[in-house]
Amino acid sequence: MTEKRMRNHWLSTHGRQGLATVDWQAAPLQTFFKGNLLRYFTGTPSKILSKNTVQIIRQTRTEHWAEQLADPNLSLSSTPSSTTSSRSLSESDNLLMLHFTTYTWLTLTNDEDTQQIWHVIVPQLAYQYEYLKHVLLACAALHMAYLNPKRRSELVIQARTHQDLAIPLFLVATRSLESEICDAVLIFVRLLGITSYALDESLIAAEENDNKLPSWLFFIRSGCTMFCEFWDRIGTGPVGHLTRSWETLVDISKFPHQPTLNYFLAIPSDDWPEEIRVPYNDSALSLAQNFSCLHVLNERVSTLDVVRFWPVKNSVEFVRLLENWHPGALILLAHYCIVLHRAGTKAWYLDGGAASILATILRQLDLRWHRYIEWPLKEVGLPPSTQRITDELPIGSLALLENMNSSVRGAFDF
Repeated sequence: MTEKRMRNHWLSTHGRQGLATVDWQAAPLQTFFKGNLLRYFTGTPSKILSKNTVQIIRQTRTEHWAEQLADPNLSLSSTPSSTTSSRSLSESDNLLMLHFTTYTWLTLTNDEDTQQIWHVIVPQLAYQYEYLKHVLLACAALHMAYLNPKRRSELVIQARTHQDLAIPLFLVATRSLESEICDAVLIFVRLLGITSYALDESLIAAEENDNKLPSWLFFIRSGCTMFCEFWDRIGTGPVGHLTRSWETLVDISKFPHQPTLNYFLAIPSDDWPEEIRVPYNDSALSLAQNFSCLHVLNERVSTLDVVRFWPVKNSVEFVRLLENWHPGALILLAHYCIVLHRAGTKAWYLDGGAASILATILRQLDLRWHRYIEWPLKEVGLPPSTQRITDELPIGSLALLENMNSSVRGAFDF
C-alpha cells in the first residue's frame, strides 16, 4: 500500500490526514523474487518511534505550529486537513482535535510505551466519552495558547468552556464507577490535572486569582481514591503503562531525602498544638519523599506524577492548614515550588506556576517566617524578601542548600 493510499484511508476512516512515520510505519514488502531472504523485501521493519525521533518531531512540529498560530486569520480551512472535519465536532473543535492529535500528544508522552496511548487510544476514547472529549479539547486549547500568547485570551475562553462542560458530565458518569469506563476516567483525571495547572496560571496572568492558592492543590487528591478498586484492572488494560510511572514513583519515594526532612522538622513549632504538628509533620515527610524522586524525572516517571505526588499525599487536616494560610503549611508549599519549578522546565502546563504561588506566599506569610523560604525564592528566581530578619533566628533555608555537599546536591539534579 502506497503512502498516498494510506493518506486516503486516514481521510475516510479517521477524519483527518495521516502523518507518515507517526500514524503509520513503513513495512517490508516482498518483491517478485521467491524466498524469504531479507534482500527480497523492501523497506524497513516497523518499530516504535525512537526517543530521538520523537524529540525531532516535537521540535519541528512545535516551531511550525507556532508560526501558523501567529496568523490571526487561522481557521480550519487553512490547515492541512481542511477537508477532514469530523461530523461530530464543530469547526473550532475539530481544529482543537487536530492540534491534539498532531502536536499536544507529543508533549504528554514520556517514553515509547505511552506513545500509542496518547496518540491513538486517548483520541479514540474521547470520541466514545463526551466528558473526556471536552477535557481533551480544553487541553489542546491551552497548549495552543501557550504556543501563541497573542491569542491567549481567546483560547483560554475556549478551554474554560470545554472544562466547564466536561466536569458535570464526568460527575454524572462516575456516580457508580464501572470497570468498563475506568480507562477513560484515568485519562480524564490526568488531563484535568494538566488543564487545571495551565488554567490557574492563566487566571494569575490575568490577575483574576490574586492572593489565592491554585484550586488544584485542594481537589487533586480526590481524583486518585476512586481508582483503588480498579487499579489492577487498569494496569492490564490499554492504558496500563500510565500506571507504571506512579508505581515507580511510590517505590522510589519510600526513603525521604533526609536533609530536607531534617530541616522541615527543625522549623520552630513549639507553640503549635498537636492538631497542627501532626499533619504538618506528615506533610513534611511526604514532601521530603517528593524531593527524593526528582532525580528520576525522566522516562521512568512522568512529570505529571512527580508534581501530583505531594498534593495527593496531603491529609484533609493539612489542606485545611493551607486554606487558613498557616505559616508552617505555607513554608512547605514554598519548598514544593522547587519541585514544581524543576518539573516545569519539562512541561508547558507548569510554566510560571511556581513563581506565581511563591509570590502569593510572600504576600500572606508574616515577615518573621520569610527566612525559611530563602531557598525556594532563589531556586525560582525571585528576589529575596526585603523584610528579611536575620537576628535571633535559627538557620534559614538558603543555608540548607549552601551547606549541601556535592553528593547531596546531586540528588536534586535532573
